[in-house]
Amino acid sequence: YFTFLSLIAFCYLFLFVVYRVLFLCVMWFLFVLVFFFVLLFFLMIRRPPRSTLDRSSAASDVYKRQV
Repeated sequence: YFTFLSLIAFCYLFLFVVYRVLFLCVMWFLFVLVFFFVLLFFLMIRRPPRSTLDRSSAASDVYKRQV
């Protein structure tokens, strides 16, 4: 049979487990979010491939090729 003290201990343990799981889920979500933002940042700042460096379609470069 349940006593009042065992009910309080069960509720405390249950809430402890629930909050620990929620905390770990939030930490994992933040880790994944930061990882993808860092990955996106490094993919954006890396150099373009060399095949696009030889001929640019900028207006100034097109003008220089015509002169």
